[in-house]
Amino acid sequence: ASEVYVTGTFDNWGKTHKLYKNSKGVFQKFVEIPTSHKIYYKFVVDGNWVTNHTAPQEADDSGNLNNV
Repeated sequence: ASEVYVTGTFDNWGKTHKLYKNSKGVFQKFVEIPTSHKIYYKFVVDGNWVTNHTAPQEADDSGNLNNV
């Protein structure tokens, strides 16, 4: 991957948090999110919207599969 974002209900799905590749080739970024309610999120990897299959997933009210 060359470009990765994390986005979700915490930024109104605005792709405002670009992850940065560290020296080991792992994309990461610290993002503060509210914990007062459930947060849905996804990753955008090279333009493709994907979930993390190792993290909890749940469909939203529109039927879209997201991480929670």
